[in-house]
Amino acid sequence: MSLVKASQELNLSSSYDNSLFFTLLLTGFHGLMRLGEITWPDKTNLQDYRKVIMRNSVHIDPKSFQFVLPGHKADCFFEGSLVIIQSTDLANDPYQPFISYLSQCNHRFPLRPQRVLYTPPHNLSRSEWNGWTGRNLVGMTCQ
Repeated sequence: MSLVKASQELNLSSSYDNSLFFTLLLTGFHGLMRLGEITWPDKTNLQDYRKVIMRNSVHIDPKSFQFVLPGHKADCFFEGSLVIIQSTDLANDPYQPFISYLSQCNHRFPLRPQRVLYTPPHNLSRSEWNGWTGRNLVGMTCQ
């Protein structure tokens, strides 16, 4: 599947769920992030809020956005990592979809400003991500 093709298909959708997944797809790609860093584990023994991106760590600039990816076992000082995503002139620019998704979140969940960034109303699990991509991205294969 082409990321540009996915951008063309999903960017037109007004669905909140599609906005969430499109934002995850572009942020994960441009931030070189693993699926486990942007979703909630299915296994309860791996679920830990100390490893989840929090909304209050997001900072928006005119040409970029950034957030803190919390500490992990390879992070010896447990400081986390600052992830900075730049706006681009490409068709798969992550900036505008992120801003749009954040606006939808703030509108839908105004009383939860401290919420986890990608998870209202519940934590997005890895299996939910896999199910959504199977249902929605199957027809977007490269021709």
